[in-house]
Amino acid sequence: MKNLTIIALFIASSTFAAGVQPMTAPDVLTKKNVTTPVAGKTTVITFLSAKCPCSDNHEPVLKAIYEKFHSKGIEFVGVHSNQDETVEKAVEHFKASAFAFQVVSDKGAKIADLYNADGTPNVVIIQDGKIVFEGGMDDNSNSAKAKAHYLED
Repeated sequence: MKNLTIIALFIASSTFAAGVQPMTAPDVLTKKNVTTPVAGKTTVITFLSAKCPCSDNHEPVLKAIYEKFHSKGIEFVGVHSNQDETVEKAVEHFKASAFAFQVVSDKGAKIADLYNADGTPNVVIIQDGKIVFEGGMDDNSNSAKAKAHYLED
């Protein structure tokens, strides 16, 4: 959490400081409603795609970050907002991806619009009800070639 907090605070000067209202959306796989951000918890929201090669390329990195930080009390939620991807494709993809956290379906891209998510993977970190980071996971569309790992370092 220390690393994640330092990164978030470092970048906070160039990000939003507005309060965040919780939103509820159905899990892609279970269809059960999930509320994000998780009340009282630092929450990492990651916008994901079922067909974007960049998003797909970052999935192993996101899983490793989850493993590193979830045990320290940080919550993770994936958001599938791509309106040009079918529900069937999303279910197939995210079932195969087997994330340890929930991925919600963002019908109408309301969550993406709220957080100004303009691509995948795009990450928003919410701490104490405020957005403290918004941006990419790293500085490259190919995570193996990235020089700056914004969520890992």
